[in-house]
Amino acid sequence: MYGKHTVAECVIEALAEKETLTAKELLAYKNAEAGRLVTLQAIYKELSHLLDAGVVLKSGQTYRLHATWINKLHRLSKKLDTLGQNTSSLNAMLPDGTTKRTWKFTNLLTMNDFWADVLLRLLQSNPDKTLLGWNPHPWFHLVQTEKEQEFVRALGEMGGSMYLILGSRTYLDRWAERFWQGEYVHYAYGKSWFHQHETSYINVIGDYVITVTLSAHTVLEIDAIYKETSSIETIDLAAILHVFTHEATCKLTLTKSARKAEGIRKKFSMYWGVSFS
Repeated sequence: MYGKHTVAECVIEALAEKETLTAKELLAYKNAEAGRLVTLQAIYKELSHLLDAGVVLKSGQTYRLHATWINKLHRLSKKLDTLGQNTSSLNAMLPDGTTKRTWKFTNLLTMNDFWADVLLRLLQSNPDKTLLGWNPHPWFHLVQTEKEQEFVRALGEMGGSMYLILGSRTYLDRWAERFWQGEYVHYAYGKSWFHQHETSYINVIGDYVITVTLSAHTVLEIDAIYKETSSIETIDLAAILHVFTHEATCKLTLTKSARKAEGIRKKFSMYWGVSFS
């Protein structure tokens, strides 16, 4: 709901898609993408920065991405692909002999950034790219929209799939459905064994179990927002900002246990009628 692409990001995405565009065409692309107006002056200002940085090249009245910058991006991409397959980051999270570790946070957004990073690293290193999840409310889509879009996109690009069970079906819960339109995302709202875990969010990837626990007070605040919002007009922005920007104790626990993971996976299999073993 809040994350929007910057002008620079839109310029780069537009030129990657259309190859060459004028400033006015870039303006039209940006306004269509963002759903809000920016000025032609803002486009020219950003183009000037990108020209100075060697990201774009101007030819007459049109702009295109600079070949040198594209090659640099390709080299970086190859390095990142190698890094993604490296298990050293997992070893750092769970050193040899360690099967469980907990990280504590005082802000939900900071914790959510860490959570997404852990999930993607586990998916990258695991042969089975299936992510199972229990979410009482998918609040992360509400407050970190763009980051969640990137997460789902990354999941699809690595050939992964996600099966989610949601704890409620309020207006805001269903609002997150727009992020799950890909064929690799499956979600359901029906009652399940997981509904007894109102303060915990659970994920399973391979032999790993990720549990995110919120304080009872934070859970009540989030529940209130979701229950009291019936349409876009009734959204209480002040309440949302308060919950997700102020101090809120929470923790993420990463456990490596084939037995525990299999036990939870069986509950997902029974719910979905699909074998995840």
